[in-house]
Amino acid sequence: MMKSVKIIAMLLVAVMALGMLAGCESAEKPGITSEQPPAGNVNSPANSPAGTTGGGGGETSGNESSAPAASTGDDGPAAGGVPVASGGKDIYNDPIKISVISISTAGQVNRVYQLALNEQAVRFPNVTLDYKDAEYNPNKQITLIEEAITQGYDAIFLECMDPVAVVDAIERAEQAGIPVITTNAAQPFCVNTLHIAGADYSSGWKGGQELDKLTKGMSNRTAIVLDCPAAFKPGARMGTGFEDYIETTDIKKLEAIGIENWSADNAQIAMSNMLTKYRSGEITMVYCASGDIALGAMNAIEQAGRGGDGILIWGFMGYPNELEAIKSGKMAGTMFSDTYAQYSALFYYGMYFIATGLTSVTAGFNVTPIVEQPMMPVTIANVDQIMAVSRWYYDPAVNPGAGGAGGGEGLSNVVNTISALPGGKDIYNDQIKISVISISTAGQVNRVYQLALNEQAVRFPNVVLEFKDAEYNPNKQITLIEEAVTQGYDAIFLECMDPVAVVDAIEKAERAGIPVITTNAAQPFCVNSLHIAGADYSSGWKGGKELDELTKGMPNRTAIVLDCPAAFKPGARMGTGFEDYIETTDIKKLEAIGIENWSADNAQIAMSNMLAKYSSGEITMVYCASGDIALGAMNAIEQAGRGGDGILIWGFMGYPNELDAIKSGKMAGTMFSDTYVQYSTLFYYGMFFIATGLTAVTAGFNATPIVEQPMIPVTKANVEQIMAVSRWYYDPAINPQ
Repeated sequence: MMKSVKIIAMLLVAVMALGMLAGCESAEKPGITSEQPPAGNVNSPANSPAGTTGGGGGETSGNESSAPAASTGDDGPAAGGVPVASGGKDIYNDPIKISVISISTAGQVNRVYQLALNEQAVRFPNVTLDYKDAEYNPNKQITLIEEAITQGYDAIFLECMDPVAVVDAIERAEQAGIPVITTNAAQPFCVNTLHIAGADYSSGWKGGQELDKLTKGMSNRTAIVLDCPAAFKPGARMGTGFEDYIETTDIKKLEAIGIENWSADNAQIAMSNMLTKYRSGEITMVYCASGDIALGAMNAIEQAGRGGDGILIWGFMGYPNELEAIKSGKMAGTMFSDTYAQYSALFYYGMYFIATGLTSVTAGFNVTPIVEQPMMPVTIANVDQIMAVSRWYYDPAVNPGAGGAGGGEGLSNVVNTISALPGGKDIYNDQIKISVISISTAGQVNRVYQLALNEQAVRFPNVVLEFKDAEYNPNKQITLIEEAVTQGYDAIFLECMDPVAVVDAIEKAERAGIPVITTNAAQPFCVNSLHIAGADYSSGWKGGKELDELTKGMPNRTAIVLDCPAAFKPGARMGTGFEDYIETTDIKKLEAIGIENWSADNAQIAMSNMLAKYSSGEITMVYCASGDIALGAMNAIEQAGRGGDGILIWGFMGYPNELDAIKSGKMAGTMFSDTYVQYSTLFYYGMFFIATGLTAVTAGFNATPIVEQPMIPVTKANVEQIMAVSRWYYDPAINPQ
């Protein structure tokens, strides 16, 4: 049912934004060759779902912790979420408890888990995250699941210790209406709401391929496999992938050993035994199923004085010690997985299921949907690049040995769902057509949209993306939606031109079984399958807060708001958020103007009018609802010769021209949203709905679920950091300058 695909390694963007490094892995299409895992060995119910090793993780001050509460002054009042299915909850206001059950809270990786979850939960002061430690004990883990059921938790995030032992407990939770989202090693023996992890099998295969290339031409090539614990084998198949790859070569597997508890100490003992058994020159390579296991193997080789043997060690997951070892030459490489990203995504999926009331039972799943993160090989050639952008590596909060100088964390994005409802399609083999309808295909931002979608779709040769241009015409957009319905498209990705005008067309599509996923400005007047966008209201509030701080102590502070077009106001509320914030201060709003078509030219005209109306010193700040609007405001100020007025301009979205202007001092700042990531994520959500057959109608939604991307303020202090990791900024395919 589920075909394996190699995945673009689209990793990492800055500080609570998302993904980059897509150029680090070539865009080969999948095929049954030694370059690609064969279809027979991939993730299907028959062969077990994918999973990645967690290895246990993080030192904490205790087993339970509440996520930090966000103050109203930071991000504004809660957004007033609504339940979207009969069993759903208001995720912004209702008290919500999530039980986060790890195989162990000992070790560094758990710091990353908790940091990622806590940093997302800070936007939800009503959410309590309770961290539970199974202490490598399957029976204790079962007890923790049962306690979560008894105590009425809203969701369970579960890192399985023993995938067989927990079956009954997981099924009881799902039957009780509690979504169980498993992570890392998969649980293939029952159905739960979702599994999210790194791509395990294909990563093992890829590791084998890399070691094959590194040792090409050597005689008598041999391999030791230090694999996951035996209980994890069905759901953590990196070792299996490696072994299957080397069977296509002349590399001989000497032994495969399961390392209990993923322990570096146990791995060191096992590797020491191998070094005693096999003499110098008899071991070519060692494949390790986690970073801790790789560390144990390295320690054994060093202590045995066998460093001169040239044994190549390959790891999994990109632990900081792995990256250091690759740089120093002690390891050949690893497969990098952004653990911060995985757990951030886990949080938002949890919010989605709590809001909708969906579980595997209510959704009618007959197999667990799987979300795989992309992974990429790391060698000496690119290890410095990974170190610079890996949150786990450079952030002292999770890696005490770090220097603190790094790029950003990322959501590496979601991949690979499987057909889990009778109405779903085989997204790897069935012909699939998606209509991508933009308000306009003119301008730089649309290059980002198309590049992101096309780069994800390269892994799906059966998927056709058709990009449609509404040309800023609501009637044309309605016609394009209706054509997609008539022609039987499988999904519609829609950037609404007029959220009122499109209501009937969207409802027709949803009734016809076509999921409509809206993006950017929300469409609040009817129910569709999903909306994904940057956090608009809170970003406006935060922009106000930043400008408030920058002008603190100034007398007679005033603001102009160059807002979105009037038709977008109900669903693009950054201007509203800004205005609501400044009402809590002494900043006086002079005027708020909707900028038609989000146009730089129209914004320049509006700002020129304001400069004609208000003399020097009468305008303190200008809040702009997009990068193009900010550009227009800057041009007006320059052309009027008012650069010396010190007017502070704040933007939205982090267009390249905004980042350049911040660096040069022409803008005070902006809120950064990674548009490349937003549209990459959009693609995979589309695959999820197509695979499962879910729409707003079949799921019974009574309001549109909303997935908001985190956004971050950018000022002179961090703009160079953002430039370095923003795909939109540094990639000439999107930004020719």
